[in-house]
Amino acid sequence: MLVPRFPKQQLIFVVDFANNDAVGWQNLPGWYLGELVAMQKRLLAFDFNTVIFAHGIPGDKSTIKRQTEYYENLMSLAKLALEQGLSEDEAVKTIQSKMSKYQTWHSYDDWFSLNIRGAYRWAKNNNS
Repeated sequence: MLVPRFPKQQLIFVVDFANNDAVGWQNLPGWYLGELVAMQKRLLAFDFNTVIFAHGIPGDKSTIKRQTEYYENLMSLAKLALEQGLSEDEAVKTIQSKMSKYQTWHSYDDWFSLNIRGAYRWAKNNNS
């Protein structure tokens, strides 16, 4: 991913791999979640006050930290669901109840359960 940086303005521009308090797109197709989180963490090393997203309103470093926390929680709970032998449908129900603090995020109603399914499949493919 390319991240245009404007040092004088202490600004970066991010497209698609991070957003301002929004869940991921649908079932996270084609996303390698471990690398996604690593890219988000690398953003925090930049000197910036403002991050402009391709979708949504601008944010700051705390916005990126929240987004990273979201995906780390999602990945961790998906792995735990697999360890507990939960089916994908059972994982959706369980993880939804454990991540209710994200209910106010953009696209939650449309895509959060799909994010769980994508994370579950990612975890299943990366545990073998």
